[in-house]
Amino acid sequence: ELPSRIDQLVLLKNLRSKFQEGWYWSSEEYAGDADYASIQGFDLGYQDGARKVNECRARAVRRVPI
Repeated sequence: ELPSRIDQLVLLKNLRSKFQEGWYWSSEEYAGDADYASIQGFDLGYQDGARKVNECRARAVRRVPI
């Protein structure tokens, strides 16, 4: 599944070198608008929102109980 905004911050902090620079989709809507999704920048570390018709990267994560 796509990571949440909080998950993306953890990925940014701990695994930034494993991501190409650019924007990545999260699993969350942006500002409660179904046409927008939250995105995470893996270059400068910003979070924002973008229309879902835009092109961004995606990285799925697997949840494993610990």
